[in-house]
Amino acid sequence: MELQLCSEQSEMDLACLSYARHIVSTNTWVRRCHGSEQHLLTDMDATIDSVSVHFQDHGTYVLCSYEKKGKHIMMKIYYDDKSIVGMDIDSD
Repeated sequence: MELQLCSEQSEMDLACLSYARHIVSTNTWVRRCHGSEQHLLTDMDATIDSVSVHFQDHGTYVLCSYEKKGKHIMMKIYYDDKSIVGMDIDSD
């Protein structure tokens, strides 16, 4: 049972990272090509495995937050102009 919970959380983490990579690559392209700021993905909502997830780009990290099994999970996915460079996860 514990292994299954870890596997489910890992899949959720990977899905959140995938969405964050999309946000980072889109926003990096807009910034580098001097696109209009209206094309930046600053807030985005998604549903991953029936869980509502909110993403916010803060310029140096993407904040990913969601509720799962009564806990509020917040992931900060840090990036530079080339790639994702780190991640912190908090829950309460």
